[in-house]
Amino acid sequence: MVNDANADDIPSELTEAILQTQAEREQVRQAHPALFAAVSGAMFRHDPVEINYQFNTDEYDAEAGTVIPRLKDCASSDELASVLHEEFVRWFGAETAGPRDRYRDLSADIWALWTAAAT
Repeated sequence: MVNDANADDIPSELTEAILQTQAEREQVRQAHPALFAAVSGAMFRHDPVEINYQFNTDEYDAEAGTVIPRLKDCASSDELASVLHEEFVRWFGAETAGPRDRYRDLSADIWALWTAAAT
C-alpha cells in the first residue's frame, strides 16, 4: 500500500498506478483465494529472485497477482515458464530475474496447481 507519509514525494501518476495494481491484485486474490495463496506460496518456496527471508511469506503476492490472470492463456507448463519469466523481468528487471530456465520447476508446480483447480 502507498505510504501516506511519502505520498507527496511520489508523482500522482505513479501513485495511481500503484493503487491500480494493488486493486487488481486484490481482485485476483478474492476471485481465486486458494489458487492465489498456492501460487504465491510456490513462488516463495522456489524463490527465483532470492527474496525469501523466511518471515516475508507474502513477498511474491504481487507477482502471483499478475501471473494468475495469464494462466488461462497458457497451454502448457513450458508456456507458463515464459509467462513467469516475462513477469519477473517486468517486476525485477532482466538481470535479477535471470534466465528463463530458472522458472522451469516453478512453472511445473504452478501448472499442476492450475490444472488441479480447473478440474
